[in-house]
Amino acid sequence: MKVISLKVDEELLQALNDAAKREGVSRSEVIRRALVRYLEEMGVKTGGVRVRYVVLA
Repeated sequence: MKVISLKVDEELLQALNDAAKREGVSRSEVIRRALVRYLEEMGVKTGGVRVRYVVLA
């Protein structure tokens, strides 16, 4: 996998941390799931990656 970086405000970071902890996954995994879902909703093919659900607070 490639590495990217992004800046988020404190509230979004806390929501990300909370979601990752609740789901028992890394922050990167939460972001990947959210990005795949967003791209699929926009009609962009994601290379066959499938996600069942995304939980963000």
